[in-house]
This record gives sequence, C-alpha cells and structure tokens, in this order.
Amino acid sequence: MTHYPRHSQTFLIDEVRAVNGPDLEILPIALNPPGPGDVTSAAERHETARTFYVKDVPRFRAMRVVTSMVRRDPLGVLGVLARSLRASRADMRDALWRVFYFVEAVLVWDHCERNGCRHLHAQFGTAPAAVSMLAAELGSRLTTGRPVTWSYSVHGYTEFTAEDTYDIVRKTRSAAFVVGVSDYTRSQLMRLSSPRDWGKLHRIHCGIDLERFAFCPRRELHTPPTILTVGRLSPEKGQFGLLDGVAALLERGVDVRAKVVGDGPSGPALHERARDLGIEDRVRFTGALPATDVAVELRDADVFCLPSFAEGIPVSVMEALATGVPVVATAVGGVPELVESGVSGCTVPAGRPDLLADAIEGLLADPELRARVQQEGRRRVEAGHDLRDTAAQVRELLLEHA
Repeated sequence: MTHYPRHSQTFLIDEVRAVNGPDLEILPIALNPPGPGDVTSAAERHETARTFYVKDVPRFRAMRVVTSMVRRDPLGVLGVLARSLRASRADMRDALWRVFYFVEAVLVWDHCERNGCRHLHAQFGTAPAAVSMLAAELGSRLTTGRPVTWSYSVHGYTEFTAEDTYDIVRKTRSAAFVVGVSDYTRSQLMRLSSPRDWGKLHRIHCGIDLERFAFCPRRELHTPPTILTVGRLSPEKGQFGLLDGVAALLERGVDVRAKVVGDGPSGPALHERARDLGIEDRVRFTGALPATDVAVELRDADVFCLPSFAEGIPVSVMEALATGVPVVATAVGGVPELVESGVSGCTVPAGRPDLLADAIEGLLADPELRARVQQEGRRRVEAGHDLRDTAAQVRELLLEHA
C-alpha cells in the first residue's frame, strides 16, 4: 500500500484484518508510514506495529541490501532494472522514478524472503503495483522453486487518468490476477488489456463492517436538515458543487446546513468558496475523522451527498446506505451500481449543482421516498458489500496463488 493505516482508507485495514487468518497470514507492507492523526485506535496501533515501512529503512541499510542482492545475481538483478528503465521511453523523470521503485522493490523482496512470502498483492495500480511487480520479478530470479507471483487491486479512477504512465497494460500482463472493485473498474481494465488477459480480471466489491454501520434510519428531519459529505478534499470529489447546491437551496428558502468530513489539498479553497457564497455559517468543516466518528456523523445526518466527478465505487456511499441515510450522488464510475435513482437513492449528472439541489430538496420534502430508498439502500449493501463475503472472495484468490 502507499500508506497504512490511513483514515481515508479505512476499508484497507478492515480487509486486511478480515482476510488474515491461521491459514493465510497477511504481512502488511506500506511505502510510507501513517500520517499525523492516522493512528488513533487499538486496531490501527496493532497494524502499525506489524507493518514494514519501506521508506523508514535507513539509507545505509538500503544500500547494503541492494549491494548484497546484486552480488547474488548481478545479471539477473540488473536485468530487472534494465527492463524497467526501457519502459520509461527515454523520459528522464520517469526513468528516475523507476530507479526509486527498483530500490524499494529490492527492500520489499528482502522483507518477503526473510518472512517466507511468495505472493505480493498491491492495493492500487499506481506505485504499490509498480514496486510489487518488480519485487516479484526479483524474487523469481533470486530463488529456486515456483516463481514468486503478484496481483493488484484497482479502486478508483486514478489509474485511468495516465494509463501509459501507470503501465496498466504491462502490469495486467505480468500479474497473476487483478481485482476491480466495481463492474465499471473491471470494464476499464478490460479496455486496457488484451482479451487473452480478461480471465485474470475479477470484480470483487469493497466491503464494509455492517455491524459498525448499523441500520438506524432517521424518520424525522433535523431543524434545519443536515447534509453530510465524506471524502478527501480534492478536485475529483467535487465538493465545490455541494457548496453551490447548498447556496441554491438557501436562495430558494430551503433551510439546510452542511457538514464536510475529510481533508486534502482543496480544503483552503473550499473554505474560501463558502465565504464567497455567504454560507460559511451554514457549512462545518470537521477535517478527517476516524471510522467510529464517521459512523456517528452518519447517524446524525438527514441526507448524504457525493458530488464527485470520478469514482471507482465509493465506500462512503456504502456506509451511508448501510446506516440508512438517503443518498444523493452523481452518476459517475461505479456509483450507479450502488445508487439507482428513485430506488436506492437519487443520482444526477456530474457538474450540475442545480440538479444536486433539486434532488436534495425532493428527498427532504418526500418522507415516503426517504423511507423507500433507506430500505433498498441497506438491502443492496447487505447483498453486495458485506465485508465477510468480499473478504472471503479475496481470500479464495490469494489461497489459489499464495
């Protein structure tokens, strides 16, 4: 993983803990240590203590490990580096990153070899997959017996914004299997892959702990009603559209307030936008919150809004549906696999704050619609996103290859 644990990726720690067991030991590896405030619970402290952090390895030790591995098989190890550099297409910046990934891969394989690990699974098709692919290739060159294998999961839209840079075609060809977290994500992997590799592509949904997000639908609305959004504050999440929608509702005389949970690079600009719209007294920015606090915020919300421009399949929407919060979301990526407009929530085209406002106003004014989408939303999460079921599917694939 890139970071582990991380507040914005609680689903990862849940999946690791659900898949880990006596017959299949998961050894967490993260390129970066947790950020400030990411380790607050006993579970997070436990996972942090047993995780290998690649960038925490002292430089002198890293050089010693690289030198030792080159001495074991100079042609093999340097051949792995040379093949990786050839894929950079003479782009010096890309080539430099590939050297970094190679050094990290050496450290990862050293850790795997010392712990008897023969299969690597990368969460995300970005840097974790690049390092895992190289580490598996190194392991296969340096050890006897069956080859070291690897696989990866694609969660979001990021991998599809720079397909050549992220080497999705090469990674899919090299991997033992690939997991897409939605039908949309798997379809994009199919678009980028040879039909010969389609058999490697599996759709396994992200799952959530249904006990943590217990069903407790709100019958009566707050005064004023609370619109909640949860997610990283970044351009693709579209929170500016929610602020514009709130301003539109207030102009219509619909009394609402909004709560924005998360942090990220768009934070300062979102605060400024709220001031420019004159709604700063109606919008509360909480910053990032641990999963237990997010569950509390959901139980206190009247409507959940996801104004995103791009998604794989949003865990925040799963959590809202499971809790019984009516959802208004943009119909992007895998969102329609969760939210069917008028059935399990309401969807609108992306980039239309006016339609977001219409959908929110419609839900607030129609208690029968709210009750109907609450029931169907919970049913859909139970049917397709129960962590126990999704973890069992991941476990089955890993046991087949590990």
